[in-house]
Amino acid sequence: MVRPRLQPARGPEVRPRRVLLLVSFVYGLVFLARIGPGVVTPLLARRFGLTPLVLSAMTAAQYLAYMLLQPAVGSWALHRGAGRLLALGAVLDGVGTTLFGAADRFGLVVASRALVGGGDALVWISVVLVLAAHFPAGRYGRALGWAGMAGSVGALVATFPLAWWAGVAGWRVPFLVVGPLLVAAGILAARQLGRATVPAPAAPGPGLLVRVGRRLRRPGPLLAPMLTHFGFMGGFLGFISLLAVPYLEAAYRMPAPAAAVYPGLALLGSLAGGPLAGWAGDRWGRRRPYLAAGVLAVGAWGLLAADPAGLPPPLLAVVFLGLGLVNGATVLTFAVVRDVAGPRAGLEAGLANAAGFLAAVVVPVAMGAVLTAGAALPLTVREGRAFLAPLAAAGAGLAGAWAIREPARSRGR
Repeated sequence: MVRPRLQPARGPEVRPRRVLLLVSFVYGLVFLARIGPGVVTPLLARRFGLTPLVLSAMTAAQYLAYMLLQPAVGSWALHRGAGRLLALGAVLDGVGTTLFGAADRFGLVVASRALVGGGDALVWISVVLVLAAHFPAGRYGRALGWAGMAGSVGALVATFPLAWWAGVAGWRVPFLVVGPLLVAAGILAARQLGRATVPAPAAPGPGLLVRVGRRLRRPGPLLAPMLTHFGFMGGFLGFISLLAVPYLEAAYRMPAPAAAVYPGLALLGSLAGGPLAGWAGDRWGRRRPYLAAGVLAVGAWGLLAADPAGLPPPLLAVVFLGLGLVNGATVLTFAVVRDVAGPRAGLEAGLANAAGFLAAVVVPVAMGAVLTAGAALPLTVREGRAFLAPLAAAGAGLAGAWAIREPARSRGR
């Protein structure tokens, strides 16, 4: 099949810097809505009488919707316009976030997070393709890094600032404010980016499911970025967005505001990791920075598995900061995809992103199952076994980083 070529829209051209600012603004709000429920997890558990496994299912519903939509999103973005899809995703995200704040039953909570996951699913691949249409390969990694940093800013706001806000105003108020703000951001994106790139008509070819099946049967060099995203992003996101604060409250007897500081440190790491990895990837190639990230991920998760309740506070802070740096570095996944499949590789980018969110579903559910099944075991044993799930995922990510093939033009930069 011949891929559609993204073409400039008729009318005034949108400057690359303006595009980067706008998509970064939208992505920051989207990430705030994605991570926010993790801070209020203990309140939800008390309000609805939930176990760790059931709470993990809440996150799994959101990320499962995200994961299943990724291959289709990559194809839709090429055929219908990435800017339009970005705007639609922000609006759906805002509606789901508003419903979450208004929910009075746990079933509605799960449904609202699934809606957020559906809207969220449309956003990042659209960001990747919008930036690919406006930035050359030599600047693309840095543009991705800045967009990823904006997401980390939103995620950082969703830690101790959101915990403070929820404590003062009640847990519902922040979501009832952020939801409509996301809808407004989506409308702004529709006006500014709706025609920023217009896809040319696609040539006839096999259907989406056929193309996905072919790509998965013979992934070739795409397997490496799929493994890195699975190992480095998914486990981190599932843990930080739901289980980190309850873990710190139980293992270190921290009050909720103090526990929220550590995920905040992780997100500060993500804030720095995106631009740093993007710069390093553009300068030295994608493989070396990703290998360094993989070693750091395995080491950090290994420390948590080996001593889940006894790390000194400074070392615990370093571990969370390191995990955040690795998460920020996952912007390199899409630079690798562009290197191996070209700037219009919507399906390939979607599959790589789906691999990350597969881990975001599997890892927290596995951790929640271990915690629930081992309720009678000592806390250190229970928590240590739970951390084996993200450690195994990080090992897979390190193997993927090792397998990255550098194109000739990026070697020795």
